[in-house]
Amino acid sequence: MRWFFALILILFAPFAALAQQDDSSRLESYLQEKLSDAGRTVTISGFEGALSSTATIRELTIADSTGVWLTLRGVQLDWSRAALLSGRIEVNTLTAREILLPRLPAKQSALQKSQSGSFELPDLPVSVQIGAFGTPKLVIGAPVLGQAAQMAVTGAVSLAGGQGTASLSAQRIDGRTDHVDLSAGFDNETRQLTLDLSLEEQAGGIASTALRLPGQPALGLSITGDAPLSDFAATIKLSSDGQPRFGGTVTVQDQLTPDQTPAGRSFAADLQGDIAPLFAPEYRPFFGGQMRLYFSGKREKDGGISLSEFGLNAAEISVSGSLDLLPSGLPARFDLSGQIAANGPVILPLPGPTLRLGATQFSAGFDAAAGQEWRANLTANQVWRGDLRIGQLTAGGSGRVIDGNAPSVTAQLRASATAITHQAKAWAAALGTDLSGTGDLVWHSGDGVEVQALRITGAGLDLTAKGSVTGALEDMTLSGELGLISDDISRFSGLVNRPISGAATVALTGRYALLSGGFDATAKASTNDLVLGIAQLDPYLRGAADLSLTATRDASGTRIDRLSIDSNTAQIAASGHLSKAD
Repeated sequence: MRWFFALILILFAPFAALAQQDDSSRLESYLQEKLSDAGRTVTISGFEGALSSTATIRELTIADSTGVWLTLRGVQLDWSRAALLSGRIEVNTLTAREILLPRLPAKQSALQKSQSGSFELPDLPVSVQIGAFGTPKLVIGAPVLGQAAQMAVTGAVSLAGGQGTASLSAQRIDGRTDHVDLSAGFDNETRQLTLDLSLEEQAGGIASTALRLPGQPALGLSITGDAPLSDFAATIKLSSDGQPRFGGTVTVQDQLTPDQTPAGRSFAADLQGDIAPLFAPEYRPFFGGQMRLYFSGKREKDGGISLSEFGLNAAEISVSGSLDLLPSGLPARFDLSGQIAANGPVILPLPGPTLRLGATQFSAGFDAAAGQEWRANLTANQVWRGDLRIGQLTAGGSGRVIDGNAPSVTAQLRASATAITHQAKAWAAALGTDLSGTGDLVWHSGDGVEVQALRITGAGLDLTAKGSVTGALEDMTLSGELGLISDDISRFSGLVNRPISGAATVALTGRYALLSGGFDATAKASTNDLVLGIAQLDPYLRGAADLSLTATRDASGTRIDRLSIDSNTAQIAASGHLSKAD
């Protein structure tokens, strides 16, 4: 609804300042100047009747840096000018002959969010009352909902004094009978929330396509509730092909102290049903005929969260636990245990190559009241992922959770995989039959993750690393040192698709930007009888040799600042640059 309220302000907010003018061209220029902003360009043409009870706009477009993303044509407003002058928007009807929404904006302009953290209706500078709005033709592009669609839309909205109601009905008009109906209302003072959402779509509809449900079945969804947020319950029902699949209740309740002051808010959910038909046939044994998801807890007044219980139960999975989070986000306590595939190997419903697990158990626990130590353990038998098979996988960890002025979490991790096989001979030779690893990590608030020591060992392989992971996802950077020792690199010949052999000790230092792919790195290697399968180079690598490489990759391309080889038979130095155009 934020889009809708923003659009209402775009259409009406400046009118009061123009109440004594009637020059259409000046009105268009004024509106375009005042409503356009950084990242948003509003263009209006054919604006007439702004000072009468009926106004029309031939076309209104809103564009961002990549072009127009919203177009309204044939806009008609039947409204009250007198109400606007007294700070109210009262509209009998607001319609458009056609609305085009080919995509979502690159950066949405939204109304200011509530700073209190609780749900509230936006406090607009004017009250809004629209008896009816809609369009007989809303054209939505595939990037918006996953498939192109045309709809007829009708509705009404009222927002004033912290009270709001809205109704919306959208019916597809492109040869389908899919429709969605919404009726909602909220009062900031009484906190009464009314919600009635109903969705019905034929097979191959927007929702089943977006969710990638097998067979794209017909779907039905309803969410209803009518009560104060202090004691609110919503009923959820999901069906496919006319059969009930999943549903239950979600509740929210205010908590009060004995003197009736706010003390937080409790919440709970209990949802269950037979959702297996919504998944591909190979995943259905995992769920069986019944799945249940439940949780209950409380959000404290200071921002802390307590999950007194949560659980997920289906045919091949059973998980239960509890969790307390401090206002800082650090855990004060957690307890988790579960098992998967107790009845035998089962395929997990995850994207990518098929993942099959045999009997698997896991647990984790921590309680700050008993000390700073946390622990976690996992044992999985017969792990199959694509062509890779592991007879047994074990993993575990322990560490400390330290709260205070400088919050931190430490972790000492361990893992081992035994009886490894791979259908591809190249991978089988490279991995060997057993791998193990250890790691020491520290997270400091505001400083990212420090990898103090990481080691992976296997047949003929010893890999070590230390460094740090910093930045948010959009600018995450890995930096540090990587060491590799192999007494016979011939085991990797199949992976590089050339005959290689010899022994090598490699040390790599540098920095790597995860999303952009940019890096700067320095590599040094000591080798013995190294063969790289390059006829022009191999003769110079016989016996003992030292190699070094300094390289950088950025927006201009990849630069080899220095490449040197120092062996018994040669001393070679080179540099170069590879641009994106090369």
